[in-house]
Amino acid sequence: VIILLNASSSPLYMGQKTSKHRRTPSSTTPPPASSSSSSPSAEYDPTTTTEEYDPTMQNYNPSVIIPKDVLRLFEALGRIQENNDNIKFEDYTFPKVETLFWDYSYAPDDPFVWPDTYPDLESTKDCILRGATNSEYSLFIDGKERKKIDKIIRGLGMRQPVLISGRKMAISCRVPVPGEHFWMGEKCPSRTMVDDIYGPPLLVVRGFDVWANVLGADSPSLVLYRDGTLLQGSKIAKGVTLQDLGVDNLVQFIQDQRYDIGVGTDQPEVKVMYWPSADDSNDNNNNTDNPNDNAR
Repeated sequence: VIILLNASSSPLYMGQKTSKHRRTPSSTTPPPASSSSSSPSAEYDPTTTTEEYDPTMQNYNPSVIIPKDVLRLFEALGRIQENNDNIKFEDYTFPKVETLFWDYSYAPDDPFVWPDTYPDLESTKDCILRGATNSEYSLFIDGKERKKIDKIIRGLGMRQPVLISGRKMAISCRVPVPGEHFWMGEKCPSRTMVDDIYGPPLLVVRGFDVWANVLGADSPSLVLYRDGTLLQGSKIAKGVTLQDLGVDNLVQFIQDQRYDIGVGTDQPEVKVMYWPSADDSNDNNNNTDNPNDNAR
């Protein structure tokens, strides 16, 4: 199952705004629901639309009617709490932290010098070239160093680069999840850097915030593997089932759906991926063009 929720610039989809629009005299119903960014209906005239900001959201009336099963799925996933009756979480340290670098040679401020205790862009063991122009890199460092890397990034000025291997670079970081090539494709940098210690996935909830992430620095908020391992944030649990998550009766009914529920561009989106069988997950190993072809 693949479910994608995001915001669209189409006037049909209203997020934090209310909409006043003219309808035909015989029409007393809202615009028809849509599950994609399709053209507005004939009775909806965007040229006569005025929008008013509603910070209270009291008058929020989205044009897209999301199926109840989809809403129930997201509600159930949102209710997962640490140390509840069904799931016992423990602290988890990711095997690696992926530090991303890209060209910032035009940076005006003095650079921060990359610590020589960490590998650099010339490390054949820990560094992968991401771009065809030799300007984007993924550097994989022990996951125990994550807080130190985060501290370096937080301490940089707005226009301050990092000087690494004699080059001025911009920097970001993410935590690669074991087995993420199953949904990102075999070309994802972590494929050769992070072992598939939990095997293929069963359920993945992946969010992407265009304002918070760069160069694909989006890690899933929840991964349930077929062996019962559950990763959620920096927590891990063992022996978890779809029934424990409260979604065992929901995922099977939802397939290849997309819902645009906001207004404007550059909005966050959430994708839920479900592999009904282990064969579907394993088939992705040979699929570099679209790793989600076998996910429902």
